[in-house]
Amino acid sequence: MAVCYNDPMELTLAPETRRLIEEKLKQGVYHSADDLICKALAALSEIQNELDDETLDALDEAQDAIERGDVPEWEDVKKHIRERLATKRAMS
Repeated sequence: MAVCYNDPMELTLAPETRRLIEEKLKQGVYHSADDLICKALAALSEIQNELDDETLDALDEAQDAIERGDVPEWEDVKKHIRERLATKRAMS
């Protein structure tokens, strides 16, 4: 369960980020932007805690490649991810 504190922080959001937050709020699942962001950060923490070091390193490498403009084809990425998942599941 997410634990959030009532220590206000001012943020400047990109228009697209603001639009996404407003869209989620209109769905009525979250009580406020603060509630949405708090739960999103809690979910992110859970995901990060589940990722192993190899996966985190691969994500860092992918981010570096994107910043260099060295982006692989999506089909190649999907194939690689599926192969890694299959290997990981076979080892479990």
